[in-house]
Formats: sequence, structure tokens, C-alpha cells
Amino acid sequence: MLILRRISYQLMRSYKLRPSTFLAAKKLKFSPSISTNFIRNFHTNTALHEYHEESCYINDDEAFDSEEYFNNILNQDQPMLVKDILYPNSSDPLINDIKKCSCVQDVLNFINKFSNILDYTHHAQIVLVLWDLQKMFCHINTITNEKPEIKALLNDYICQLLNQEEIKSLLESIKEDEFDDANVLSATLLYLHKIGVDVGHDTMQKLIRELEGKLCEDFSVVGASRYTQTVFSNYNLASYFYCKNLIPHIYNFIDKCDTAEDIRSISICLNNLNKIVTEEVLEKYKNKVRGLIENGVINKNEHVTILKVVMFLNFPHWRYRNTLLISQCIMQLQNHINILNVHQLINVFDVLLKNYEPAEIVNETQRCALKFLHQLDSDQTGSLEVRLKLLSCIASFSLPSQRPQFINIVKKFMEYDMSGQNLLDFFKVLLYMKNSDPLMCKAYWTKLLKVMEHNLEFKNAYLLKVCNNYINFHQSTNLRHVKLEKRLNQWLEGEIEQGIINYIPARFAMLSSFVLAYGNDVSILNHVVNKLSIQWQQINTVDCYNLSRSFQIGLYQSQNRLLQSRYVNIFNATIDKCIKRDLQEDEINMSKLQLLIKTMMCRGAGRSKHMMSKLMQAKVNSEDMCSRIIKYMCYALLSSNFFLPNILDAMADYVSRSKNYVMAVNAEKVMYLCYNCGYIPKNSEKFFNSFSDLIVRDQERMPGLSYIQSCLGLSYFNYLSDTFIKQIFTPQFLEKLDAELLNCYSKDIYSERVRNRLMLLNRTVCIDYPESNVPWFHQKYIDEVERKATLISQNAFYDRSFSFKVKLYLIKYFQNSKNILSDVITPYGYHIDYVVQAKEDVKYAVLLMRPKAFTKLHVQLRGMYQTKVRHLEMFGYKVAYVHFDEWKDLVYGEDKINYIRNLFEPNMHETNK
Repeated sequence: MLILRRISYQLMRSYKLRPSTFLAAKKLKFSPSISTNFIRNFHTNTALHEYHEESCYINDDEAFDSEEYFNNILNQDQPMLVKDILYPNSSDPLINDIKKCSCVQDVLNFINKFSNILDYTHHAQIVLVLWDLQKMFCHINTITNEKPEIKALLNDYICQLLNQEEIKSLLESIKEDEFDDANVLSATLLYLHKIGVDVGHDTMQKLIRELEGKLCEDFSVVGASRYTQTVFSNYNLASYFYCKNLIPHIYNFIDKCDTAEDIRSISICLNNLNKIVTEEVLEKYKNKVRGLIENGVINKNEHVTILKVVMFLNFPHWRYRNTLLISQCIMQLQNHINILNVHQLINVFDVLLKNYEPAEIVNETQRCALKFLHQLDSDQTGSLEVRLKLLSCIASFSLPSQRPQFINIVKKFMEYDMSGQNLLDFFKVLLYMKNSDPLMCKAYWTKLLKVMEHNLEFKNAYLLKVCNNYINFHQSTNLRHVKLEKRLNQWLEGEIEQGIINYIPARFAMLSSFVLAYGNDVSILNHVVNKLSIQWQQINTVDCYNLSRSFQIGLYQSQNRLLQSRYVNIFNATIDKCIKRDLQEDEINMSKLQLLIKTMMCRGAGRSKHMMSKLMQAKVNSEDMCSRIIKYMCYALLSSNFFLPNILDAMADYVSRSKNYVMAVNAEKVMYLCYNCGYIPKNSEKFFNSFSDLIVRDQERMPGLSYIQSCLGLSYFNYLSDTFIKQIFTPQFLEKLDAELLNCYSKDIYSERVRNRLMLLNRTVCIDYPESNVPWFHQKYIDEVERKATLISQNAFYDRSFSFKVKLYLIKYFQNSKNILSDVITPYGYHIDYVVQAKEDVKYAVLLMRPKAFTKLHVQLRGMYQTKVRHLEMFGYKVAYVHFDEWKDLVYGEDKINYIRNLFEPNMHETNK
């Protein structure tokens, strides 16, 4: 209360309000409907009290502009109250009287009283005060209403305001004004539009023409930023027409930016012109930003400027090439994240989620988000939408041990009556938590379906987004909602038959993805597959992957068995054309490469085999390397077993160079991939040292599996420190691991993976690091795995045939079956297919290597099998292995005997020496 009282008196001094007036205004309650009388008497002091009551969350008007129906955050250039941006210390009594107006009626009365003596400066000041009043109106309703209701209230407010005779008279007067100052003119233009005057209005058109002429004669970057915000509010070709004469001036001004205000304003301009920003202009802009950071111009005190720069650099079509600079900008806010308001914080989190870096700022942003969420909950203020976004911020980088608490929070939020937009925000939380509770998931999709059936506007706007979300959800949890699938299919069929979606390739590809996965109407499937085959040149790489993934899902759905018989060949031919087209490019960036690999995976090894040689020959550009690319690239390479040394080198180099920005959980993927491929990257010592530092920094945040795999990779390269060994093989860590497995989202798969990696690490430490005195405690697990492997091999005809024939030719070669032992188990649980006692002191371990033991593209033995060979040699065996693919290509018995001979004779020759 003391804080609120202090804020109250500060506001009264700002707007010259009496305490009695202020306290009386606090009692004002707002009706859901807006009357003309309310518009006229909406009091500034009331609004300001409520507005500043949340100043701990929102400290300027960017909170409003971040909403969908206001300008984008990049387009905000006004301070908290814009009434003082033109004439902060004016001696003009009329301007000072305008600033004192505390409600719309006061403004209207002032216009009536002094309309004959007002000039353009007074008109500009009136517009600024009207915008302040409108902001307060929006904020008060933001506290108690959700976005759809606020939007309706705002539209009603604007409509009634612009219908006031005084406002019409004001617009006519502004139309006749002759502006001597471009700064005043640009502010009048921008804030007239913000209070609801359309760009097409005669007054606005006159101001646009006049401001364009003044800026071309004497360029002002602040004026240009306001101009572009206004003309790009309705994004169309006309917007570029308005700017055609200003574009050269804007581009040329980049070199002249010397202050934070300059780079902030130019960022707003370029944001609006982003569709036509060239590579040359982008590089010039980036160089200027780097220079301003180095010179200390862009620093912690310029957080609004930093956000403008970051949001511009983070546009999807060039985000990955700018990740390092984005991280460098955000790191300027390190230890000062608390100065951001809640909406700015959400924007920073959005960048973190899209780029997965910079890592060093994650803890601080999470603490601030948690503080905001607690304040909003305790004060019962803030919209549900803001709370959901904050919750998704906190959950996205949460520790595995925190999953149970978040699940309980999610269950509470499920009880709220959420709008469609709220449900879309809530989906992010659901996906981050990887919640596989069927009842909760069913309740979520049932709620969303109900909203879509009752809200036509929401359904039309977000139908394809919901379809895409559902595919991601199904793939992640393997849970389905059949009723929703059926209803979505009906709506999509209506779009195909009646909408214009057939003529928008990108949207048609999104629609097709859902139909291929869950559609069961023969005519619709026929239309989709045939149309895709016709417009294959318009299918981009992202759509190509999504379509392949959905087609794979559809093949496994019982109702889509008709896909197998009718459309497989047509669809495969279409995707083949798309892949060949992309592989023929002179240079492939990392983002496209990982999508191509995942597309090949979806189509199976058989179909993608003929593409692999082309993939090896493709020239890859690794300039767009970033943490997000690393995450997806490692997943693609690990799942496909592809080995591309140049890509591994590029990722390892990025981790070494950017260890302050990269999260350990993403760096671990590079380390484990190197281990999986059995490959030592270039500059390996620098990479291993950087990686060890990352583990130390982020070990509390890493999931158990990630931490174990990190140590497994380090042990393979002989870089595992005794400290890491002692941290893992302790009762505390194993108890923590058990708790994590108890709450994991996929207990069967994840738990088995953790047990397997822990066994491999336990075995490696026992053999390679005996001085650590770690006991071997996985023998029971090994016995269990061996029993399962035996059952599988007995039921696998090709496996039994391979094993039997190799043994047969071993007997023929050595002419003695007594010295050949089958299925030998060594200490620490290694399985040897055949042990051959060639001489008294020479034992051979013959290993049958299936295709999974080797990498693809660049073929070599994988790290796990290389470790096995090395350990068997430490046990005293000479190791020889039979490659399954090489063996099956041998047709004649003589060829097979020669193959066996080549395995042993060189070693025998050395022994005889």
C-alpha cells in the first residue's frame, strides 16, 4: 500500500490532480458495454492509477503495442506518456492546458472553446493526449478482460470517439494545417493513426504526402520510423509505394547511425521494409550494430533499442545467420533483465526458444518470469494470456525434477475458461512438459474443439495452425483425439471445395499434411495427392518434410490403408523431384540440409539410398550454424546414422567458439554424435575443454540422460575427469536419476535408454579408469538384455542364416570345430559371436557386424563398436569382424572362404614371425 500511495501522489503531480479527485476516481467501475457518456468522461487519473499500479510489471506503453491489434513491439517509439515528447517544457499556455486534460470530455471542451486560435502545434498536442487516454483505457480493460473482449471494447471506443463532432472538426483543421516542423508532422501522423484514423482518410493522405516531401528534402530517421509505422500498418503493395522515395535515404542512413536512438529508429524502418532488405543492406546493418556494441553505445541502459535490434535480426528468413549477433545483443542485458517489463521479457524468451541461446541468460530470465507470475497471481491482475505465456517461459527451460510441480500447475490452468488464443498458448506448455496423461490431453483437445465450433472467426484464422499442432502432439505423445480429427477433416474438406486455399501453395501444403495423416475420404486424398504432384515445384523444403512425415503417419493409420494401394507411387515420385531439386543447388545451408536428411528418414532407407551419393556431393554452407540448427542436425544425423565429417567439424567448432552462448544440453548432442560416429573432430582439444566447461556450468539443468551421454562421449575420447566420475557414481545422483525416470514422459523408451547408457558408462569406467574404483553393477541388466537378444535372433531368419553360414565357413577354413566357441560372454558383459583358438596363445574374437554397426554415407565402425573392439583387445583377443553387407554380396563358396582367409592370414603371418 505504501508503494501504491507513493505512486499515486507522483501521478497526481504529473497530471495536477487533487487527492480527493484521485481517490474518488479509484471507486469507478466499468460496465462491459461502452456508452458515449463513458467515452466522454473516461478519467485519466483513474486510468493512470490502475496503469501505474502495475508499474512493477509494465513500465511503458510497449505492453499495449505488443498485443495483436496494436503495432508490433518493433514499432513502439514513444515513452510511457507521449504528451511530453514534443513540448516537454513549453511556455505556451494552450499547450499546457491541453496536457492538463484528464478525460476525453476535457479535450472535447478545449477544442470547442479554442478551435479558432489553435495552430498545428496545438493540434499535435491534442492528438498525443488522446493517445495517452486511449492507452489507459486499454490497460484498465487488459487487467479484467481477455484479448477478444478488449478488442471489441477498443473498436467500440474508437468508433464512438471518431464520431464526435469535435474530433471531426479537429481532423479538418489538421488537414488545413501547414506544418513547419517535420518532427511535429510525423508525430501527428503516427498518433492520429494509433487513435484509429485510417490511412486512407483524406487528412492522413495529406499528411503522408507532406511528410514524405519533407523527409526527402531533409531526412530525419525518427520521422522516417514514424512514417513507416503508419503506412505499413495495413501491409500491402501500397505501403511500399508510399515508401519508394524514402527507401534510398533509409538505407544510406545506416552508415550515419551514431546513437542508440538512431539505431532504434532505423531498426523500426528496416523491420517494416524487411521483405525488400537486401543482403548488402543487412550486412551493413549488422556491421553497424557490432560497432555500436564495441563502442558501448548499445548497452544495458538501452534495453528498448536492444529489443528492436534483436527482433529485426530474428526474422525467420535470416535468423540463423544472425544468431551470434542476436546473442551478443541480448547478453548486454545480463544481470539487468529485471529492468524489462513483462511483455519485453516474454519477447526475450521468444528469442531464446527460437534460437536456444544465449545460455548464460536463461536462469536470470526464468527468475524474472517466475517473479512476474507470482505477482500477477497474488494481485489477481494481468490477463490469462500473459500468465500462460509466462508459464510457458518458465516451463520451457525447467529442470526435469520440476516436472511434477508443473503438471499440477497445468491441471489448475485446465480448469479455467480459456479463449482460443489462450488454448494455443497453453499448448506450448503442454508440449514443453511432454505430458502424456491421456485424460488431460483429451480435455485440452475437447476444449479447443468446442471453441472452434462456437467461434467462427477463430476457426478460420487458426484452422491450419491447430492442424499442425495436432500432428506435432500426436507424434510426440502417440495420443489421439478421433472426434477432433474427424471435425478438422470436415473443415478442411470445406476449405478445399469452397475456399481459395487451392491457390496458395504454402497453405495447401499445410492442409495436405493433415489430410495425408488422418484423412479417409478417397476423393479428397485423390485431389490432394494429384495436386501436389502438379505443383511440386512450389513445395519448399519445410513442406516437403512435413508432407513426408504426415504420409508416414498415414500409412500406419488403419483408415488410411488405401494410401498404400492408390497413392504411394505418385506421392513418392513427387517428393523425389523436390529432393533432387534441392540437392542440385550450388550450395545448401545447414537448415535445409537437416530437413533433407529428416525427409529421407521418413521415406525409409530403401527409397533414400539413391539420394545419398548426391547428398555427399552437395556443397554445404555452414554460415547459418546456431544452437537450434545443432539440435535438429544432430537428431537427423543420429537417427539416420549418417556420418558427415565436415558437418561435425563445423558444429564442434561452433560450440568451441560460442561456449558462452551454447547450452550444455545442445553441446552434448554434438559430443554424443562424435562418439556415435567414432570421429575425432578438428581442433578436438579445444572442443573437449570447452565442452567440459559447459557441463560444469549447466550440470544442474541437464537431464540425467544428457549428463550420462556427455560423460560417455568424454570417456571414449579419454577426456573424462575423475570429478565427473565421482558425481555420477554416487547414491545421490542415482536417486536423482530414479526420481527423474519416475516422472519422465515416456517411461518405456526413455528409461531403457538411460539404463543402457549408464551400463555403457559403467563398463567403460571399470575398464578404462580402474583407478576410480567404481564397481560393476550391471550384470543383471546384461543378462536380461542377452535373453531378449537371443529370443529376437531365434525369430529372425536372416540373422540366424548369417550366423550359421559364417560358422560353417569358419569350420571349413580352420578344419576343426572344437576350437570354435559360440556366444561367449566376457567379463563386463561383452558378447562375442565366435571365439577361435588358433594357437595356444592366440585367441580370435570373431564379431558379426550388422549394418547398424556402421555409419552411412562415409562408412566406418561406430564409436560403441570401436570401444568394444578396443576393450576385447585389452582382454587379450585379436579381433576380426564380418561385415553383413559385404558377406551377403558374396555368391560363391570360394569367395566366402577367401573372405574368411583375409580376416586371419595377416594376423597369423604376424604371429608366425
